[in-house]
Amino acid sequence: MTKLKISLWLLFAILVGTPIGYIGYLNHSYFLQASSLTLVLEKPININYASPEITNIGYWVGCIIVTWLVISIIRLPKYFRTKKIINLLQEQVADQKIEIAQLLAKQNSASLAQPEMEDTAEHSEETEEVIEVEATQKSAP
Repeated sequence: MTKLKISLWLLFAILVGTPIGYIGYLNHSYFLQASSLTLVLEKPININYASPEITNIGYWVGCIIVTWLVISIIRLPKYFRTKKIINLLQEQVADQKIEIAQLLAKQNSASLAQPEMEDTAEHSEETEEVIEVEATQKSAP
């Protein structure tokens, strides 16, 4: 199964990576071009900042990483809620398994005790029949 999984992931990476690589190759002059970002604020305080020159591929990779981080942070509360629900459900399953085990134990003990009671009931019925037969035989002559 692992060889199949690895080969599928490799095929997926090739299918996704080939077009991206081809587009990157066609636009390599753009991606290798260096530029700097400038920040100018004039209202509250005068700020004039210019970042060092970085290639455009660096900006693209940085934007992808920042986007991934923001999405991960936004999804954290949902992850924790889901984890809490899963833990509660696992506790319920464990409690129900214990309850099932207790009920099965009671059922087994009751089924073991019940044939003994039936045996004694059958024995008492047989005893009553024997007594009745003896009584009828004695009263018959």
